[in-house]
Amino acid sequence: MKKIILILAIFGINLALADIVIGVGGGYKKPLEEIITEFHKSHKNKVIRRYGNMKFLKEQVSKKELDGLIGLEQMLQRLEISTNKEMIGLNGLVLVSRKGIALKDFKDLQKVNSIIVLDSKKGAFGENSQNFLESLEFYPNIQSKILLTQDSHLGIDMLIEGKIDAAFLNTRHYYENKQKLGDFLEIPTSFYKPQKLFIAKINDSRELEDFIQFLKSNKAQEIFLKHGIINK
Repeated sequence: MKKIILILAIFGINLALADIVIGVGGGYKKPLEEIITEFHKSHKNKVIRRYGNMKFLKEQVSKKELDGLIGLEQMLQRLEISTNKEMIGLNGLVLVSRKGIALKDFKDLQKVNSIIVLDSKKGAFGENSQNFLESLEFYPNIQSKILLTQDSHLGIDMLIEGKIDAAFLNTRHYYENKQKLGDFLEIPTSFYKPQKLFIAKINDSRELEDFIQFLKSNKAQEIFLKHGIINK
């Protein structure tokens, strides 16, 4: 009888300390590392992180190596993830100026010399940005100032280096670089669909549910916001 109790006790301890294996899509390593550090302070379960590209994550899912997978909605769709998922944040769209350039109102675009916009062929936010600009009554006055880019990171670099005056960025890129940038204005959501960040439940468990609840906590959301992942 004592042996049975001992075995159950050992099994119970192992179960309580079960690792949680989480796959994470590109661009979310910094906030997740901070959040998981905080999670470990109050939980005994260890979160194992597996960062990688689409091919790597697809292999991990097919081999059932993951308990959960964090990524944008479009990434999960491309991976054909059909399991239950929960939204943990959003990427918004903002118009940002370089340091020294005032951008208090969209009308201030008439005072800048250059505006970087992501090519619509490279992402929905590029098309959304262009549609927003075209809706402005003074669009004919700024049309010649618009420069298309194939890489959203180029817009950030050029803003920081002072080579352009304004650019459309997603909120994650803005918040991670805001100390080096100027003013920003939020683009009305009537012009775009915010990118949703989800955690998909690949192998659901009590431990995974505990982690998901922590991702939704005020502490985790504060960290997400610091990295431009909003929740509204």
